[in-house]
Amino acid sequence: MKKKVIGAILALVMTVSLFPAAAFALLEEYSYPVTGGNIYCMDFGGYLKLTRSDAAITEADIPSSINGIPVQFFEQSALSGCKDLKSVTIPDSVTKIGAYAFMNCTSLTKMEFPDSVVSLGLRSFWGCTGLTEITFPKNAQCIDAYTFLGCTSLERITIPVTVNEIRIGAFSGCTGLKDVYYGGTEEEWNGINIDSTDNKPLFNAIIHFKGEEAAGDYVKGDVNADGFVNAKDKAILNRYLAGWDGYDKQILSMDAADINGDGEVTAKDKAILNRYLAGWEGYDEYFE
Repeated sequence: MKKKVIGAILALVMTVSLFPAAAFALLEEYSYPVTGGNIYCMDFGGYLKLTRSDAAITEADIPSSINGIPVQFFEQSALSGCKDLKSVTIPDSVTKIGAYAFMNCTSLTKMEFPDSVVSLGLRSFWGCTGLTEITFPKNAQCIDAYTFLGCTSLERITIPVTVNEIRIGAFSGCTGLKDVYYGGTEEEWNGINIDSTDNKPLFNAIIHFKGEEAAGDYVKGDVNADGFVNAKDKAILNRYLAGWDGYDKQILSMDAADINGDGEVTAKDKAILNRYLAGWEGYDEYFE
């Protein structure tokens, strides 16, 4: 019996001695300061997962890398319970958002994702009662089960044409949902596999199909007609007015770009949009 125990111990020692450095490297945690506290990432051997955060954080500008190691994933419950978190900037190094990642982040009002993100985990925004708008990444293929469970303030969502499945309860409890901006045609929308269980708010919302905004029902400042007035519109308008090649085609609604309504798209419109997005007082009246 004693020989068997000694043999087992020796085998374990020999196994660990083959790769001790790698074993401990996988467990290394990095902290990164954001407004109100820190976020924490684990090294999984060449890439990082954002695993947790301090509960008091209010703004999180996530870096694309820490110590030269790329941040690629948001782990399950990575930012859950951060009730004072108002804004999150996700870098284009991130490809996956885990389940429950933003659960009960009740101060979040808007969310955008880089095109690199291809997956949002189930219940990732469960209980985000302050969330009013969200734009899905353009390469997303599925809206997972109960993603927006209980998001009672959610009014507008933008869904790319790449989405081919909306699972059970994805919009359960989204009693305020009014408008869905879809990047494809009505025929393509009808081809999506939508689970009808607990998705009544989605079926009750108005679906806006590709080009509909530009056709007449435009929103001032929403120059790319994605359903939101944000930094993307600012960049497009600024580059269009600066004469950058190709940006004339990215403005899908000149009426939306003519923010002051003088019949022309000029530097005045650019200034109004820039100041509105910067939060200058009085500029919201152009967008009412």
